Amino acid sequence: MKSTDMPTSTRAGCRFLLLTVLLLLPIDWFSPTGLILREAGAKPLNVLLIGLFGWYCLRYQSLFRAPSRLPMQTVFALILFSGTAAFLASPFFQPHLPPSDRSQLVQFFTQSAMMILFMVEIQVLTYLFNKPGVRVQVLRVLPIAALLHFGVFLMESAGVFSGGSIGPLALFRNESGLIERASGLMSEPSYYGTFAALFATPLLLLGGHRPVFNRILAMALLISAFLVQAKTMYLVLGAQFICLLLMGNKRLRLRGRLWVAIAVMVPTALYMSVNTEVLNLEENLSSINRLGSSILAWRVASDGYGLLGIGTGQFHFYYISHFAPDFLMLSQEATDQMTGLSTGRASTFNLPLRLLVETGVLGATLFTGLIIASFLSIRRSSDPASLTGMCFVAGSLGFLMTQDSYCLPSLAFGLALVMTEPSAKAPT
Repeated sequence: MKSTDMPTSTRAGCRFLLLTVLLLLPIDWFSPTGLILREAGAKPLNVLLIGLFGWYCLRYQSLFRAPSRLPMQTVFALILFSGTAAFLASPFFQPHLPPSDRSQLVQFFTQSAMMILFMVEIQVLTYLFNKPGVRVQVLRVLPIAALLHFGVFLMESAGVFSGGSIGPLALFRNESGLIERASGLMSEPSYYGTFAALFATPLLLLGGHRPVFNRILAMALLISAFLVQAKTMYLVLGAQFICLLLMGNKRLRLRGRLWVAIAVMVPTALYMSVNTEVLNLEENLSSINRLGSSILAWRVASDGYGLLGIGTGQFHFYYISHFAPDFLMLSQEATDQMTGLSTGRASTFNLPLRLLVETGVLGATLFTGLIIASFLSIRRSSDPASLTGMCFVAGSLGFLMTQDSYCLPSLAFGLALVMTEPSAKAPT
């Protein structure tokens, strides 16, 4: 069936659903669902996609038969199996760990559930993108969602939301509360910068239905993220640009715009790095915590535990001074985590490292292989939706070099777009 054969009401419904998905996609914290469901409910898109999954299961038998070009669900199931096997085997080789107020079994089940949730999201989005005419709407709806988020950011910057801790934006701020720099509907500037880069790159380089407007909007997003010192934006942009440079598509206009974007990005990234002292570990406690936690995770893995893995969700219990670099002890956040004063789980601040530590070499290799296969399957594609999907995949991976969630909606969104590319074939 062609998109023109789809009933008008169905087309409008799919477009509204796509807009809702894109509006919720960058939001990282929403209090009503986050306080109840914690990590699973922190991102409101998770809740929507769970609801859609239940709705589709009740109404449609074809949800699990949605055609895709890559065996993504099989790969993630194997990663889940690897983490489960490692957890079951871990009592036989784990070191003596200090007591914790958290249960290892509960952590295993909750983090395994996050991985299953990610698989559910891919399935729902794959089903949505297989509907006739939905994929072609992505670049038409993307600027609408971006503009609405940018509008909230501008209103916050102008002081429209001045209710303090009881203002409407407090619903989108985590336990730390409101902050000095504007971040729109995201909890902090780093998440706003991630949103700006994820949405801006396809708008800037692929153009879409209204290319001039889209490029102006993209530049406005990136400038606003720069002004609030959203440093994570550069990791996202860098990953996206590298991915697009490696694409086999030889369209000169795309390549030309890409090199111009890189020429602008590099000096501004260097300026912000120097201006915010991001590399000064003596002054930047956030950098201490992130880099030190990643080094701690690598030490756990290189001590032999990364071969088979320690089990899904178990890194929290290995976050101890024995594996920590000396400079990590300068971070109060890290020491609170080690002494049990922190209420959150310990993070590797790097998903590939977390996969290596918790699911072993097998899990990390499977994930890496899937990403490479996704890239190769559309490497020479000129389909705008597929290129947009790859931008989301690459950008999400750039972001996941600073976070380690097993369920990131933007990655699921990108992978679903890639795996529904009509002419894509898995590499043999």
